[in-house]
Amino acid sequence: MKWFLSKALGKGVEWFQKDYVKIRELGRGGSGLLYLCMRHKDNQLFTAKEQICTDNSNYQMAKAEFEIGIKVAHKNLIGYDCIYDSPDKLCTILVQEYCP
Repeated sequence: MKWFLSKALGKGVEWFQKDYVKIRELGRGGSGLLYLCMRHKDNQLFTAKEQICTDNSNYQMAKAEFEIGIKVAHKNLIGYDCIYDSPDKLCTILVQEYCP
């Protein structure tokens, strides 16, 4: 399995729409939505966890999840591709490998 890391940290959520297309909603949780999406450059499928951050601690938790996730590589763990955030840090999109 190949692990990807793009330099999207700090890219605004508007960049997500330039890099990926949402295909359908996969689920809903307490802090956001999960989508199946496809990366434009190679048509590879990913999931996108779109989280609404109600305060800075929510944003820091989402950022920490991504930073820990890219450091840990194991065949039984989902890999992270990138993270996008809004300038006001109220929304993050974590892009992860898709496991059908």
